[in-house]
Amino acid sequence: MNKIILFFQQKSLFVFLLLVLILSLIFEYHETTLLLPQGHHDWRTTDCASFAMMYYDHGMNFFEPKVFNVLMGGGHAAGEFPGLYYLVACMYKIFGPHEVIFRVFFLLIFYCGLIALFKIVKRLTQDLVLSFVIPLLLFSSPLIMVFGNNFLCDIPSLSMALIGWNFVFKYRDTTREKHFWLGMMFFAFAGLLKLNSAISMIALAGMFFLEMVGWVQLGNNGKMFRNIKSNIAGFLMVVAVVASWYLWAIHYNAEHSTSFLGTQSWPGWPIWETSDYDFTRTLNHFFEHASYLFSYITCIVLGFLLFFIISNRQVLDPLLFGTLILTLLGIIMFVCMFYVGVGDNVYYIINLMILPVFIMITSALIFKTLFPHIFHSVLFKLLLCGFLVFNVTYAKAKLKVFYHGGKYHWKSNPGFYEPEFRPFVDSIGVKKTDKIISFPDITPDVTLYLIGRPGWSGYDAKIEEGSLNQCIQNGAQYLFINNPMLLFDPVLLNYTGDYVANYKTIFIYRLSLPSKKNNPLKGALKDSNNQYLTVSPEGAKPLKVSGDSTSAETFTILPLGKDLVAIRTQGNKILSCDLNNGGLVTASTDWIADWEIFKLVKNDDGTISLKGANNKFITAAGDNIEAKSELPGPSERFKLIFKY
Repeated sequence: MNKIILFFQQKSLFVFLLLVLILSLIFEYHETTLLLPQGHHDWRTTDCASFAMMYYDHGMNFFEPKVFNVLMGGGHAAGEFPGLYYLVACMYKIFGPHEVIFRVFFLLIFYCGLIALFKIVKRLTQDLVLSFVIPLLLFSSPLIMVFGNNFLCDIPSLSMALIGWNFVFKYRDTTREKHFWLGMMFFAFAGLLKLNSAISMIALAGMFFLEMVGWVQLGNNGKMFRNIKSNIAGFLMVVAVVASWYLWAIHYNAEHSTSFLGTQSWPGWPIWETSDYDFTRTLNHFFEHASYLFSYITCIVLGFLLFFIISNRQVLDPLLFGTLILTLLGIIMFVCMFYVGVGDNVYYIINLMILPVFIMITSALIFKTLFPHIFHSVLFKLLLCGFLVFNVTYAKAKLKVFYHGGKYHWKSNPGFYEPEFRPFVDSIGVKKTDKIISFPDITPDVTLYLIGRPGWSGYDAKIEEGSLNQCIQNGAQYLFINNPMLLFDPVLLNYTGDYVANYKTIFIYRLSLPSKKNNPLKGALKDSNNQYLTVSPEGAKPLKVSGDSTSAETFTILPLGKDLVAIRTQGNKILSCDLNNGGLVTASTDWIADWEIFKLVKNDDGTISLKGANNKFITAAGDNIEAKSELPGPSERFKLIFKY
């Protein structure tokens, strides 16, 4: 037994990394690391991914950060410091533009943050089990789990803050100035990546002030901060570096009339500016967000531990207790200032997860002091491990929400995410520099990033003649439609006359200012026996034929491009070729997907024939209308009786 304990002590970092990798496998990192930006908050993740790809595709000028959405001009936009995005773009230049590079790079930074936390806990508690459990508990937060290998800078920012704290605690033990400056350097990196991570540095600066005026003593044997001038210079360096970047970002965005990254004022975000409706709605969001931090049971335990710490503060290290309280106050101030934003964007909370880390460490130290026999018992360590397993199981279950379905389904339009899609776009002659319009998409960059071209989306362009003409005059050359139902819109029809290609249900058109109206065909379909196609009033029933012209259905035949069409009934249902039912044609759907796309063939005798999704012709022979014929014989020929 002693040999096993000795092995774990000597190889503790190796064992910890092994546990981290095991958790990574449990959380399916081996699969999600290969994915394009998608899932929870894909709006913001594609903004982040856009910076790296725009550097790679459109010039490596560090001080010209851009996104794919051209916004008010060239897509210029700045928010967090783009240093990591630039490094990713450099790796793209070496290895090729593969999103797995982006995810793995950010994941390695996250692992470094977990290693730093492992060292902090081991240094402070001198307990091997706790040094494993506390970092892994942080990893098992669903919020941390899902963004750990993602594209947002919030996890790297939190990781930098943890590395900074590791050097701060080293500085207290060794009093070596290099550790203090390394801590300040990583706090500066953290603040550059996400401003709310500066709460850590501000809390430490507050403790420095309290020690400087003689209210507390933070060192193990005397003062912690012994070189006042050097310490002040370190804190000022962090403030100057972080403030300089964000002031430049504000200037850059103002120069390019960009506001969507939040460097300008956000009316209604502070708690004191919210309406009663927004206040209540956001409060409800906070309760929902709690389930993303940890299970509700774990959240209650953390609340109890905070009360336990405050009640027993007299036995606690003043640096830890003071830092905990100042961090708590900083988080409260941040939430009040960005109340609505935090409620709407759960990833804002990532850097606030430093608070549960301090709660776990400080409560463990108090428990060790007050109840040493229980603390060192095997039963207590087993309970800690069981609590960790419970949280890992809970986080694993949350994967369904983030990736495998539910509210945030990660394949709302599968075509964009297929590996063949981007090569297809390259193959049809759409250059990397060509500007496009992509509908529908309410986000700035999701579909534009997946297409890999700059342009406009539904975020800043509307299906209105004036808006579309303005985009064309500003250089839009192609229109991408990923919901063909939009093509029934009479305005959009005027811009779809020059079909280029389609990838499944993503249709691509060359843009120009409209010169004539492009109306769909409208009329009844009569077969060779003078029978009319009719639709059952029950809805999703098969089409029939009838000799009564008064019961004939008036169809709207929408040209999708080339010889592809979709067909809508008077009841606004779309004809569908059911491949699971022998090609049976029904009026059954409210959308256009693969089964709802038909190929229109014009015959020499003036009739038309329709091929279904199974590549067979629709025939009127028999009781039902089915796509089952290889050739367009008499039963497969229809005459269009025009109606307007």
